[in-house]
Amino acid sequence: MEAIRQFFQLRKHFFIMESFAGESYAFFTNMKITLSTVTSNRHKINNVSSKGSELYIIRMNLSNKRTGENRSEPEPPGSNGLPKEEKTVKKETIKSKVLPEFLVDQLELNHNPPRQNRFCSNYQSFQEYYHSMETQLISSGFRYSTLPPSYVRPVPDRPKLLEVTDYHNAPIIDLGCGDRKFIVQQIAQACQQYGFFQVINHGVARETMEKMLEVANEFFRLPMEEKMKLYSNDPSKTTRLSTSSNIQKEKIHNWRDYLRLHCYPLDKYTKEWPINPPSFKEIVSNYCSEIRQLGLRLQEAISESLGLDKDYINKSLGEQGQHMAINYYPPCPEPELTYGLPAHTDPNTLTILLQDMQVTGLQLLKDGKWLAVKPFPNAFVVNIGDQLQALSNSKYKSTWHRAVVNAHKARISVASFLCPSNTALIKAPKELIEDESQAIYRDYTYAEYYNKFWSRNLDQGHCLELFKNI
Repeated sequence: MEAIRQFFQLRKHFFIMESFAGESYAFFTNMKITLSTVTSNRHKINNVSSKGSELYIIRMNLSNKRTGENRSEPEPPGSNGLPKEEKTVKKETIKSKVLPEFLVDQLELNHNPPRQNRFCSNYQSFQEYYHSMETQLISSGFRYSTLPPSYVRPVPDRPKLLEVTDYHNAPIIDLGCGDRKFIVQQIAQACQQYGFFQVINHGVARETMEKMLEVANEFFRLPMEEKMKLYSNDPSKTTRLSTSSNIQKEKIHNWRDYLRLHCYPLDKYTKEWPINPPSFKEIVSNYCSEIRQLGLRLQEAISESLGLDKDYINKSLGEQGQHMAINYYPPCPEPELTYGLPAHTDPNTLTILLQDMQVTGLQLLKDGKWLAVKPFPNAFVVNIGDQLQALSNSKYKSTWHRAVVNAHKARISVASFLCPSNTALIKAPKELIEDESQAIYRDYTYAEYYNKFWSRNLDQGHCLELFKNI
């Protein structure tokens, strides 16, 4: 597998992808290549340099492992932009769970780069697929003995796990206590002092929560080729499987795979969702519906806690969107060197997190110290997002949090995000500022904020600072 990882470091040079006679081909041009071959459990490295207009082809030969039969190798066509003559330099076989065999051939071309035609299509899908292979979806089932270099943090930026203590006084609010005034007071205190709280007796059925975690685990246990149907690094896609965080911007990766879904309105987005596991759409739809109602109720209480009408926040945010991130953190060989997610705040309004009861991973920053938030039975963790910090004129703080990993157990978490509509104007209400000069943040639309957030690395500092009044 390490040989495969080294091989896919070439992904920046992939040019086009094509299918012909039932076989899939990848093309890339003009670079120095390191091919790694696995034979008898030993790695053999071959350096190959391309010159002029040479083109390298990778053929994905999907073999039947039970019968040992391979698909027949097609003859290269001469009428589809490829040469009639094939000059084979060397053929190597690399075996892995994902792509059983690769054959590497060198071809001479008369034009460079090769022109697009009916034999050269679907470039974007191919590029995304191999980009994910280079970064290796870490839910592949492969167990690393050491952490790959692209995940290792500089020494000052490591999690210092031995210095982390438990969050003993983390606020837990009973939404079913029947005393509305007391609930609102507790929420105000939690938002001011902590930026987060946990809720119990919240109205979401325990069975709904358990099924959500079960189907999330089932999804990440699917075969790699099934999961890869949903892979994309494009943050504008409304359903996508990806890895790390913002893979196109970051320099160091995070030990996480995740499935990102848009969830409202359900009838618009569920058709894009995974068809496997078969129960996925029904279970996740039910969960999203219950979480949305909980989130809107919480925003009413938060609005009251600020001295506003209970409907103020929900009305000011327009037709609110709802997203979900199903996070999967596999066992990590060296958890002290990396993160599942580095320290960050959430760009949305409110985040409702369902934690795996068996594995701790969430940590929050309090008074300059990182504290571990242990899962509480049948509870949700509620994080204040950047938009609530702006709307409250910084009376409530968007909480800094991170996810760490461990060496022995995988961890699942399900984060649901309530988001303003793209056209919602984010501004503090007049009740929270005495005059315009005391508004901490300038007015902006959520679309402007969201685009700025995704144009940066996750650990590049607080995006909200860019929207302060000067």
